[in-house]
Amino acid sequence: MEDKYGLDAALELDLKMWEKQALIEARRIKKYMNIEGEGVKGVLKALRFMTFDPAMPFDYSLDGADQSTAYMWVPSCRPQEGRRKAARGEFPCKTIGMACYENLAKIIDPSVKVECLFAPPDSHPTDMWCKWKLTSPKL
Repeated sequence: MEDKYGLDAALELDLKMWEKQALIEARRIKKYMNIEGEGVKGVLKALRFMTFDPAMPFDYSLDGADQSTAYMWVPSCRPQEGRRKAARGEFPCKTIGMACYENLAKIIDPSVKVECLFAPPDSHPTDMWCKWKLTSPKL
């Protein structure tokens, strides 16, 4: 798609696909894995069942005594690393990540808010592709 129609067209189609895919996967995860609510912990648990997790596994830390805030980051992203090896440049995936994480949170626990701290096309450290903040109301 990118080769034929350009990066912008590929990004637009990828975003539309992942907006829908994230909702479908989140509903299935909620139903079959019985994950619902639980604030940021529930969303983090559900993320491990998303189809993209093996290609972009994330690390995370929970903050505060009530664990209502989590920071998650992707230290190794196979799609981005593949693009780098092929000299294609980084894929500007920030909007796609927001769509995926927001739609998953909306289904698993709508109280969880998602904030992107950085993701391509943003600059990022060499040991981290993207970083996100998840928050839920304190219990």
